[in-house]
Amino acid sequence: MPKGFDFSESRDKLEGIIKALPNPAGDATSTRLQAKEILALWRLPTLVPNDRIAKKSEATKVDEIEMLTKKLSAAWRDLDPDLQHTIKRQLTGDRFVSGGTFSTDTPRAIFSFVEFGPTLIKVPFDVAREAIRQAKPAGRTKWPAVRIVHACSLIWADRLGKIPSGASNTRWASFVQDVFNCLGIEASAENSIRAWRDQ
Repeated sequence: MPKGFDFSESRDKLEGIIKALPNPAGDATSTRLQAKEILALWRLPTLVPNDRIAKKSEATKVDEIEMLTKKLSAAWRDLDPDLQHTIKRQLTGDRFVSGGTFSTDTPRAIFSFVEFGPTLIKVPFDVAREAIRQAKPAGRTKWPAVRIVHACSLIWADRLGKIPSGASNTRWASFVQDVFNCLGIEASAENSIRAWRDQ
C-alpha cells in the first residue's frame, strides 16, 4: 500500500469510478459500500485467499522470524535477574511481576513471548511451513492485483448483468486500470485480468 494512502479520498474516487459504469441491470447496491469493499480487500488481501505464495522468500521470512525469536529469548534469559524484574515492574506493575505462566493479558503476554517464544511459535510455524509447501508458486504475477480484479468483476457483473470478458474488452480493462490507479497498484490491468481468468 502506498505511503500516505488516504482511505477517505480513495473511497470517494472509487465510488466515482463505479458510478461512471453503465448500470443497465439496475443494480441498487450502494456504490459507497462497493468502494469500501474494494478498499477492504486491498487492505486485507487475505479476505480472498488464492493459495499462491512466493515460496522461497516466504520460507526465508519464517526462518528469520524463528531465529530472531530464539535470539530474543536467549538474550532475555541472559539478562541480569534484577534488570528483568525492573523491566517487568515498569511495564506491568508490581502485581504481575511474580507471574510465570502465559496469559492473554497484553503486558504479561509480551513477556510470555520473550521468555517462551520459541516454544509458542513452534506449532504455528510448522503449520506455516506446511502451507508454503502445499501452496501454488506465485511466480511473477502480482496476486494482490488479481484479487482486486476479482472484486471489480463482481461490481461489473452486478451493474451490467454479465460476467466481464477478457482483457480484450477495452471498457472492462479501462475500469480495472482506473481502480488500480486509484489504489496506487503498479500493475497492468490487461495482465492482471488474464491471470484472473486463468486461475
